[in-house]
Amino acid sequence: MNRFLLAALAALIATPALAADGSFSIPYGDLVIQCVGVALNIVEAIAVVAIPLYVKKRWGDLAGLVVTNSLVKGELDEARNAGMNAVAGAMKGKVVHVDGVPQVVAAGVDHLMRKADVNALAAYALKAAGGPEGVARWIWAELHLPEDATRENSLVPALEKVANAAAAPKKAPAPEKLAA
Repeated sequence: MNRFLLAALAALIATPALAADGSFSIPYGDLVIQCVGVALNIVEAIAVVAIPLYVKKRWGDLAGLVVTNSLVKGELDEARNAGMNAVAGAMKGKVVHVDGVPQVVAAGVDHLMRKADVNALAAYALKAAGGPEGVARWIWAELHLPEDATRENSLVPALEKVANAAAAPKKAPAPEKLAA
């Protein structure tokens, strides 16, 4: 059996090595390049696993805290962007109108709360931010507001809108008809 495998391997290697003039050469350049590519893939796979384990072992909770904070900030950024995209006409350039702030904040909080029902990271972000009110405050702080925007004319109405939405009973979504 081993002789058969060696003969098959020799045939595979020697076939492209025979030139038309009868000379014999083995094109080892491609073989070396392929072996290096495989070796790099193996080293990369080991590094992807080993580096985070080393960081966790060396610095422990600090690394976990940095990763967790960046993930929570990513979820809150997504909620802010969803709120800005959900309210048509709330933006003027990159600035949110004062009248549109409550709608933008409420839409962002609603987005994160709906996502938290099905996503553990979003639920953790909602909890870490201090609930819907904390998310509303964070979104408000991250919005680009005009100079005439104050806490009283933009944040307070936004918090009231979020509180009213959180207190209202949730309606089950209407089932959609399936296309036949």
